[in-house]
Amino acid sequence: MQLSHHSPENQLLGSLLRELRLKAGLRQVEVAERLSTHQSYVSKYEQGEKSFKFVEVRILCARVLDMPFQKFVRLYEERLADMRRAERS
Repeated sequence: MQLSHHSPENQLLGSLLRELRLKAGLRQVEVAERLSTHQSYVSKYEQGEKSFKFVEVRILCARVLDMPFQKFVRLYEERLADMRRAERS
């Protein structure tokens, strides 16, 4: 199964990562530096223009968010469940 970059699931992932980045007090350029990439890379993921790979999210949790991957997955799943409940109502 291949999801569109603009799927609700991918949009949720990007917005959650942006929220956590802002909560950590980081700018996109700082995230990019920690990932050894460009700021535009971070922006495209946050905007849902590109999709993250599983390994990329795991690395981002470790290098940038200082958050256990399992905690991030739980948070994402909770938000996804909330989004789906809202769609049904």
